[in-house]
Amino acid sequence: MPFHYRLLGRDRMALFSFIHSLNTTFGTSIFEPVAETLASLNFEFARKQYVVGDTISEQAQSEIQHIMNELTMGKNPNKTEEIERIRKVCNKGTMF
Repeated sequence: MPFHYRLLGRDRMALFSFIHSLNTTFGTSIFEPVAETLASLNFEFARKQYVVGDTISEQAQSEIQHIMNELTMGKNPNKTEEIERIRKVCNKGTMF
């Protein structure tokens, strides 16, 4: 972190580190439980630190990239259509 110290100074880096530490602590000890509680009011079940899976199909990855490229070029987002496009190919191709 010598670059950061030279750029910002030691006192600012210490302050940044302290604030970053608070944000991390609040995220795991306060924000996640609050989000879980709020979600449980509207959904059947809610969990924090939920793992949705560790694989994606080749076709789904390609389709997601294609959607991102379209949005980057200025196409208006259409969440319903985009989700349907991904669902159609989510199990096609090699799983990574």
